[in-house]
Amino acid sequence: GRDDVLVFTTNKNNTIEMEYEDLGDISLKIPKDFGIMAQEYLEVKYPLEDRPSLVYTNEDGSINIGYSIKETALDNDEVEETTKQVANIYDDIFDSVDFDIIKKDEHNIGMLKFISPAVDSNIYNHLMIMSVDGKVVMVSFNCMEEDMDEWKDVGDFILKSVVFE
Repeated sequence: GRDDVLVFTTNKNNTIEMEYEDLGDISLKIPKDFGIMAQEYLEVKYPLEDRPSLVYTNEDGSINIGYSIKETALDNDEVEETTKQVANIYDDIFDSVDFDIIKKDEHNIGMLKFISPAVDSNIYNHLMIMSVDGKVVMVSFNCMEEDMDEWKDVGDFILKSVVFE
């Protein structure tokens, strides 16, 4: 279930206040000062059709939390295998992919972390893959590589806060 820790203090002593956002099938802690990214900006920032359906972002769009539910069928016991397959694909494209499976409330959750190149800077990505009601649900956290030192732990905290409603 939900826990009450809604304040995260970063390693640079910045305090980030969060609140649970209800995304329908799951809830997630989101920083209070993040807003929902406008559709037209979303399409520029995520040019592929596979873009998240909802993105929370900070003021300058440099730190993002994306959510999407896919029509692809996925059972809880297939999460690990699917995450491994995605990790293998990403491993070929990006230098190194950190891969992990965690459990929360009986759900298997695949975790992938990698750096992807972008136009003006590299981007740190933390991707979470899980099965909700037999479908693929993905949550992603990303930030600029230069913000990674402070923000990767925040991303970890946000993704691990997932609650299955």
